[in-house]
Formats: sequence, structure tokens, C-alpha cells
Amino acid sequence: MRITMTVNSVQDIESSIAALRKFISEKKPGDGTSDVWGIGITDGTYFSVGVKPNGNYTVKQQD
Repeated sequence: MRITMTVNSVQDIESSIAALRKFISEKKPGDGTSDVWGIGITDGTYFSVGVKPNGNYTVKQQD
């Protein structure tokens, strides 16, 4: 498994990990929800978090 993160700064890494944790804890295979979610963190950062068909995760900070 590979996790790819695209963030704007080193300080945003912790927030991106929190978004990924939320996604992994709630997203279940075949649950009928999208494979890409938008997740906002309380400090105002917003991430697009998803899982690809091959099982790799992506986290991208949105501007």
C-alpha cells in the first residue's frame, strides 16, 4: 500500500494525517459512498482524501 500526500507546508502534515485517519475509520469498501471525500479540519484546512482501486490512498490539500 502507498500513501501519497500533497500538502502546502510541514505544519499541514499533521492535519493531513488526521483527515486520512477520519477517512479510513469511516470509509468501508462497497458502502455506496464516493471513494474520494472532502474533509475539513478545525484549523481551516481542507483535504481531498481518497482510495484508488489498487488500494493506495491519496491526500491532497485544497487551496
